[in-house]
Amino acid sequence: MTRYFVTGYELAKWTFLKELDYTTDPQDNFDIVCLLPGTNINRLGEQLLDNRRLLTPIANFTGRRWPRADFRASKPSLEAFTSAAQALQPLCVAVAAIDIRNSSDYPSLAILGLAHSRNTGLTASRAPALAELVEYPLLAAIPKQRRLLEDLASGGLLERQHFDRLYFCENCGSSRMHVREECSSCRSSDLNDVSLVHHYRCGYQGIETAFRQQDHLECPKCQKELRHYGVDYDKPKAVHSCGACGEVSNDPAIGFICNDCSQHADAASLATREWYNYELSPSGVAALQAGLLPHNSVQTLLSKSVGICSIGEFVVTTAQLLKIAERFERPLCACAIHINNFEELRDRFGVSNLASAFLLLGEIIAQIVRNTDLVSAREQTIYLLLAETEADNLQIVEQRLQQETSKRISLPLDLTIERYPRDKLAQLLRTLG
Repeated sequence: MTRYFVTGYELAKWTFLKELDYTTDPQDNFDIVCLLPGTNINRLGEQLLDNRRLLTPIANFTGRRWPRADFRASKPSLEAFTSAAQALQPLCVAVAAIDIRNSSDYPSLAILGLAHSRNTGLTASRAPALAELVEYPLLAAIPKQRRLLEDLASGGLLERQHFDRLYFCENCGSSRMHVREECSSCRSSDLNDVSLVHHYRCGYQGIETAFRQQDHLECPKCQKELRHYGVDYDKPKAVHSCGACGEVSNDPAIGFICNDCSQHADAASLATREWYNYELSPSGVAALQAGLLPHNSVQTLLSKSVGICSIGEFVVTTAQLLKIAERFERPLCACAIHINNFEELRDRFGVSNLASAFLLLGEIIAQIVRNTDLVSAREQTIYLLLAETEADNLQIVEQRLQQETSKRISLPLDLTIERYPRDKLAQLLRTLG
């Protein structure tokens, strides 16, 4: 039996609800979200996001348009609810098969899930009310849509198709830019079209206001009165005169003013932002089925610049080398590099910037370790096994790592390094096992 989450005002007036299994608590279990008149769309979006129910099918009975809805009827009724349940049954089945609610990569996986369950692309739409001027209606309620989409596309999980290129303000990020003609000298928009006057006799040329003397024209150079157009003078062209500084120019400059923060920018220096439509890729489907974004892991990010083995291989090899080292009294040690703010960096700077930082981190580690050493990673920790290395040398490794990351990586990596001399390697193996 279908269970409904119902939202709106004056629900008691809809007496047919008594015949249905429904709830008004967004934390309950339900199959379909039903929008009745009076629904606060913004609040609903927050509830679905907070409770990780973004994929749940939505039936709109408000009589108002909402692009995110999967079913629409002009008004609520028992028949309309029944029709919605029947029409949305296949979608309910598809959503139930997507197990991502407990994933650490939600809501990025929800973006993939919406495209997959609805069998549609993620299409951009113009949105004059938003500072960015672009939105993705299917992703309503998901914050930082463009950044999440670009991260997914950079990881090969979405495929891009060009939508538009928009100017934007580098001060506040808004694309609501006002374009205007400006004085090339002082950047004022107080420009006036004035005629040039050319005095034949002395050859002087200037703007008409310089010649104007009450009811006649007089040359400011030779003080002769100009009586007849085409005989004494002509007007070869119009120019632009600045009312603020008096500058005269043939062609005005082009400038932009941000309508949100009033920041000024020249046309030549104004930044642009690319917007795309997106299609789900096979890799995106695989990530959705796995419930994990592959390019969000430390191991994947590092593997582009340094040789990474699996944790299983790391454990087996470490155990074998430990036996040899203990039997023959050979030096052996390891260290664990904990990245304490991995998720914070990902959320703040995006996966693309994080991937660039970890590419550099991998290069730094590759310079520190030798081809006889092992590198592995799990969650937010990197493990190094250093063969034929005394534990005292771990301090040198730690200092070099900290110095190089501070010098070469602009992102504020917060690293903690835990040392494991030979007599503590068994403890490390128990932790990883």
